[in-house]
Order: sequence, then structure tokens, then C-alpha cells
Amino acid sequence: MSTSLYLSSEWSDLTIRCGDQVFPAHKWILCQQSEYFARACNGSFIESSGEIVIEELEPIYFRETLKFLYTGDYTAQNNAETSPVVPAVGLDHPILMSEPTVVGYSIFHAHMYQQGDYFQIHNLKEKAKWYFEHSIFFDLHKLFFPAVVNKVYSSTIESDRGLRDIVIKTVIKHLPTSPGSVAYFDKEDLRETPEFAIDLCMASLDHNVDLEYMNAGSSEETGPLAGLEYAISAWTEQWLSEGTLHATGRLLCDK
Repeated sequence: MSTSLYLSSEWSDLTIRCGDQVFPAHKWILCQQSEYFARACNGSFIESSGEIVIEELEPIYFRETLKFLYTGDYTAQNNAETSPVVPAVGLDHPILMSEPTVVGYSIFHAHMYQQGDYFQIHNLKEKAKWYFEHSIFFDLHKLFFPAVVNKVYSSTIESDRGLRDIVIKTVIKHLPTSPGSVAYFDKEDLRETPEFAIDLCMASLDHNVDLEYMNAGSSEETGPLAGLEYAISAWTEQWLSEGTLHATGRLLCDK
């Protein structure tokens, strides 16, 4: 029944204005799932007209938040209007940016994760996290990945590891390891997101310890992480020489 009431004015007892858009809503649907709306509807936050004004969020994401509250799911969108060929890391063929359900969606899921946190909708955060984990691989390209990292780290606090751990795990697993490889992020991107740089250093050190253990007694490093130490060491040296990482980062990451 609640699905049919999504964006319907029938029995609506609440109006939500977000940006330049107005959404009809129903308190009994929103308040039982969102602590934010429960407090808003029971306090002075709501206007006498029964309208809630949300100025700091974008309507495109709020609309999908409402959709989730009414249907249990949301529809991701991307901004890839053109269709240049993008080489997908780890795939045997290039993919087009215009292909639906493939490229450019992980940042949308990061936005929805933020919406879940803002409106205190736990199930939305879990749904967005699942979608994010299953879409980020396709955005491991210079055109997309830096923006994804920036969004994740700028919209979550340090203790919220939901998306951050997925980003780091994905990078470590698919990091280009040969000296001539073209990375999907560079030192400029790392400088803009120092928390990501530190997390990456720590994760790479953990993996290097595991690699050394596995290769104990071997004269030559083998396996998918064999070149990881080279890549991370090179980037770390640049960050340290330019003062990107603070003193704690030097102690943790310097060899």
C-alpha cells in the first residue's frame, strides 16, 4: 500500500520542500523509519503549515530517499551523458560510459549512504553500502574514481568505516603494481584527500606483511601483490617530501 502512496497527495499530511521541488509525504510512513522525521514531526522544526524545508540537500537524492521509505529500494542514476570508451580495470573489453547499470554509479550510492546517515535511516545506509560495494569496481578509472573517493571521505566521519573500508579494500585488490602502470588516481588526488592516503598506507603495509610471510624462504616475490610495495613506497615518498602527511603519517608509512 505504501508503494502506491509514493509522491501521491492522497492522504498526505506532510509537505517537504527540498531545493526547488515539493514532495507530498505521509508522517506514518516516514516517522516509523527515520528518527530525523520522527523528531521533526513531533517538534518545532515543522512549520504550522505542515511543511518541512530542507535546504542543504539536493532534490535528486532526496527523491530517491523518499522512494526508499515507500518502496524499500531506490533507483541509481549517473551523469554519463557522453559515451567515450573507458578501459575497465581487470576486464577483457572496454566499456562505454553510456552503458546502463555499469559505469559511474558508485558515487550515487555514496550520496545515498550520506542520505541514510543524515535522515538516520539505517536500512538505507545498508542498502547503499551493498550497492556501492558491487559497483565501485566499474569506476576504477581516472574519470570517476577520484570523485568517488572524495565523496566518500568528505561525507563520512572517520569512525564510519562503511564505505571507506570498501574503497581501500578495492584499491588494494586492484592497484596497478608495475612501475609503468597507469593508476586511476595520482598524487594530486591523494593530496586532496589525506585521510584516504593514510588509510591506503596502513592497508598496504598490512598486505606487505602478509606477502612477506607467504614468500618466506622464496628468493623472488610472486603473486598479485608482488609490486604493491613498490607502488605504495613511491607514492608515500612523494607525499612525505611534499609535507602532505602529518607526523603520525610519517611514522606509520615511512620505511
